[in-house]
Amino acid sequence: MSGFSIVGYSLPDADPYTKQVMYEISRSYTYNREHPESRLGPLARIKVVDRRDEVSVGDLYGRYRFLPREHTDFLVDGFDERAVEVLFCSGAEGTR
Repeated sequence: MSGFSIVGYSLPDADPYTKQVMYEISRSYTYNREHPESRLGPLARIKVVDRRDEVSVGDLYGRYRFLPREHTDFLVDGFDERAVEVLFCSGAEGTR
């Protein structure tokens, strides 16, 4: 199973080129998730891993608003054992 994950990157406004690259990657990845006939194998959901408190989690969602919610899991407790499990083992949904 293939996947697309973003770990610990705050996507700063001062870096518009990275945002363009991530947007294009996510657009292509989402297209392939929605069109299984055009891919070679299964694709996991998009994962975004970052450490956020309840107050700033909305900012993370806002920065990554171009990622489709129906294909994306946000893990906001940091890169811990659960994140490793979700990223590398189970592939389970981790949306908070």
